[in-house]
Amino acid sequence: WLSLFAMLKVFACMFPSLFVYRFIFQQTYFGILQVLAIFILMGIGADDVFVVLATWAQTIAEHKELTTFQERMSVTLRHAGKAVLCTSATTFFAFMANTLSSFPAIFTFGMWCATLVAVNFVSVCLYYVAVIAVYDAYFSEKKPCGCCPGGLPRKAPEPAAGDTDDSLSNGEKFFQNRFAPFIIKARIPLVAVFLALYGFFGYFALQLEPDPETPNVLPAEDPFGGFTTQLSGNFVGDDADLNKVKVQLVFGLDKDQPIDREGTDYSDPLDKGTVGWFNMSKLLAHNTSDPEHGYNPELMAFQLFTANLCDDLQRQQQANSALSIDEDTVGSSPAITCIMWSFKEWVVAQGRLAEFPFNTSSTFQTTLDEFFAAPVAATDRYADGSSTNGQLWRSLVFRNAESAEDIQAIITIEVRLSASRAMPYEEGQALAERWDDWFETYKADEANGYPETLKGTGLVLDEGFFHYYYLQGTLVSECYSGIA
Repeated sequence: WLSLFAMLKVFACMFPSLFVYRFIFQQTYFGILQVLAIFILMGIGADDVFVVLATWAQTIAEHKELTTFQERMSVTLRHAGKAVLCTSATTFFAFMANTLSSFPAIFTFGMWCATLVAVNFVSVCLYYVAVIAVYDAYFSEKKPCGCCPGGLPRKAPEPAAGDTDDSLSNGEKFFQNRFAPFIIKARIPLVAVFLALYGFFGYFALQLEPDPETPNVLPAEDPFGGFTTQLSGNFVGDDADLNKVKVQLVFGLDKDQPIDREGTDYSDPLDKGTVGWFNMSKLLAHNTSDPEHGYNPELMAFQLFTANLCDDLQRQQQANSALSIDEDTVGSSPAITCIMWSFKEWVVAQGRLAEFPFNTSSTFQTTLDEFFAAPVAATDRYADGSSTNGQLWRSLVFRNAESAEDIQAIITIEVRLSASRAMPYEEGQALAERWDDWFETYKADEANGYPETLKGTGLVLDEGFFHYYYLQGTLVSECYSGIA
């Protein structure tokens, strides 16, 4: 009876916990960690039941003057309730500390486990007391079978004749007569020793640092372990080095909110939000800036700005600046992939250099469409076998399929760096900050002529590795704070 309902209590805690988790804490994520929490609950729930039952049996044995169930249970809960509350509270707050995490899987797990612990404490003090009451009234004096003794006693057993302290076992005598007096006598030195040990180990724990080397998941002699290195070192091909970071300077996304996550479910990896498009039609709108002459100075400024930006990147490359731009090597694609270079070279080949930068939106858009439809020139530095320029640049310049306007929504300049993707995360974060600072400073310099219309766009992106470095930093920081 007692064991059966103890296990039923554990599983029954799931339902009120789900109610609190979903409707009070407003959490919808329920993953594998939440399922595995049942084993934590089984351990905590069984431990609490053992404490209550042991205290109940001890109360019957030591308080013979208590004759009613209400009196005995009152004494039991006054003693066991404090112990159960202490253990439950420490576990509850330990799990609640996980709710400070930045990772949804971690803080939802902490919130769910803390809810389970709180509900379990309430069920022990209410539900399981009722179970003991039923057991005491109907089953305590019955034997489960003919050969097994009954469970918890209803009254204290009569002491046997001549029963003295000699009935204690050797272990009980040791703890009562030797160990306990020693602890009481040496309590202050013992506390001092443990504080000294805590400080000693804490000092060396503060010296711990993340391993700067990439962990080897596979043995060095495993052929798969060196696949990427061998591929990059012996077959450089199009991407020069698969281990190197690439930076993208993107025009066409909202600089402050490139992804709108409002209303999304952070626990759903497929719910990524919506793209925060920047309205590039502001730049390409006809006669916006000079309706009298039909010129669009903002568009002209953008063409010159992107061409000069690519030239400045090349100067940064030649100067080996802190931006860590990779060198151009024989057999590899250029480190700086700039459509404005290719577009301008095509314009020159068409004998139209005098028209650059194109001063009206219609001329620029028509010429750009002609460029995309034209075959890739054999002398184009970016030629990769694509039949047309549109195919060549389709991953870096494209239109917004959701927009009815036939304009380029994204224009990207891609830069390959000499920095390895496997660099320590602190170096990766510092590199990302250098790029952000450089690009914002470059745009803010009036001498570079960044169009006023595009103040809300232009940002530094990557292939996810800068984000990965910040993710690593956050994870390591939370691990250290969690240990502390």
